[in-house]
Amino acid sequence: MRRGRIATSLLAVLVLMPTLARATGPIQATTCHSATCGTTTFSCTLPNPVAGADTLVVSYGSDGFSSCQTISSITDSCTGNSWSVFPGGTKCYAPGEGDPDSEIWDAFNAQGACTPTITIHLAGGGTACPAGAVLSEWPRATAADKTSNSSGNASPFLSGTTATTSQSNEFMVAVTGHASTPLSSGPTNGFSEFIDPSCSNCSYNAWNQISSTGTYSTAWTPTSAGHYSGVIGTFELSATATATATATSTQTATATATLTATATATATATQTATATATATATASSTQTATATATVTPTATSTATATATATASPALMRRHLQQTWWWESPWVAR
Repeated sequence: MRRGRIATSLLAVLVLMPTLARATGPIQATTCHSATCGTTTFSCTLPNPVAGADTLVVSYGSDGFSSCQTISSITDSCTGNSWSVFPGGTKCYAPGEGDPDSEIWDAFNAQGACTPTITIHLAGGGTACPAGAVLSEWPRATAADKTSNSSGNASPFLSGTTATTSQSNEFMVAVTGHASTPLSSGPTNGFSEFIDPSCSNCSYNAWNQISSTGTYSTAWTPTSAGHYSGVIGTFELSATATATATATSTQTATATATLTATATATATATQTATATATATATASSTQTATATATVTPTATSTATATATATASPALMRRHLQQTWWWESPWVAR
């Protein structure tokens, strides 16, 4: 008979588990600046080729006297890069004198193995137009998340405060455009300052990397109060697959041959009967009769009957229907 046996084995299964990528700041960054009003351009070039699918960010600040000088578009020498303004990521403060502007632009899924040179196209401005930008590379982001802005004639210069971020792992940039005012302190709230562009203190630029959801903002304190505009934007970082060994119990059915003794009835008709009868009589006054019967089962049924009688002279034998008598001549009839 064959019986099934269930074997249980413990297998180590390699599972790819997504974990959030942990950046520690920009991969690389550079600055550029301009002092020309009206429709003009200026360019930034990163030091090294960009990794494919990374995210590029431009933070821009300017102080256009009598009108804001804003970005109309950004073009890129790496033709696979497509630039757009961060949704809600611009702020022009135009009181009519010292009109600062701040903006955040981005390019997702950057072209790899290419060193980008971007050209920032400007429009507007008045009679004095210091402007500056920071171009930075970051690990792959999946979306622009939260933004906020602020403006005024005050100190400190504020970025605005975001709504609660959508996930715990994001990076963010914040920037101000303002009149030519040196930085006294800041940024605050755990932000780090980029190397600011050489535009006569026209722009402050900062970044942060977070590990928990929340609302975020930063501030800079200039040496004196003035007109400013500030903006902040956060970016959701993508998940990275991590190999994790997981123990998994697996049941496997295994057929096992088992030898089982089975009783089989076989009928064999065998009978052997052997009967031997021996009788001995003597003339003495003592008579002894001995009968011996032996039954032996063999493969053949055989019946044998043997009778032997020995008597003294005058002993008579009589046989009647297989019954034996021994009669003495001395017994009266």
